[in-house]
Amino acid sequence: MRILALSPGSMQRQLIKLPALSVVTSQLGGSLQIACATSNKGAWRLLPAVEKVIPFTFNSNPSLAYWSNLLCTIRKQDFQTCLNFAKGIAIGLMFSISHIPTRVAEKGFSRTENVAPKKGWPPQKFESYLKPLGLSLNADSLKLSIPKAKLEEAKHFYPPGHGPILMISRQRSSNDLTNKHWESFVKKAKAKKAYLRRVFLNTSKSNPEP
Repeated sequence: MRILALSPGSMQRQLIKLPALSVVTSQLGGSLQIACATSNKGAWRLLPAVEKVIPFTFNSNPSLAYWSNLLCTIRKQDFQTCLNFAKGIAIGLMFSISHIPTRVAEKGFSRTENVAPKKGWPPQKFESYLKPLGLSLNADSLKLSIPKAKLEEAKHFYPPGHGPILMISRQRSSNDLTNKHWESFVKKAKAKKAYLRRVFLNTSKSNPEP
């Protein structure tokens, strides 16, 4: 089975979808292609079943010619199933003439399978896209388990307090901020978020201290 996913959004949004699409490829035994922004293609290298990433920027108000190129690419691949995470009239129109028999989407006139949105942990919410295909998702099983001893060891390196930690790392290049600008940034962070804990990575003598 050949599967297509239309996946707009940031790198973080791509990573959140990984568990669901991993289940699709493993349980259906198909190959997967992803349409997403070129800058986010690295996320899909984590999933071996991804055959190809189709570069497409959903949020840049694509022209009709841009949509036509995507439609032509999709038709050539002869997909059997599409998971559409995108929204809008243009994507719906393209979806409807794509010749893909099974089209799963949350909204739009062109879908053949409806998605009932779920609440909860973001990766688990995408199970709603799998149910129309007869699949289930246990995203918790894909969480990384860190031993408690390692977590306790890491806490010894944290600054005291209970607020969030801002990690700052200077690059040793001419493109980095000057000492003056780094010092100004740290002072402003302290003034606006007094509870914010700061950790400097790759600390050197040229780095401003907290």
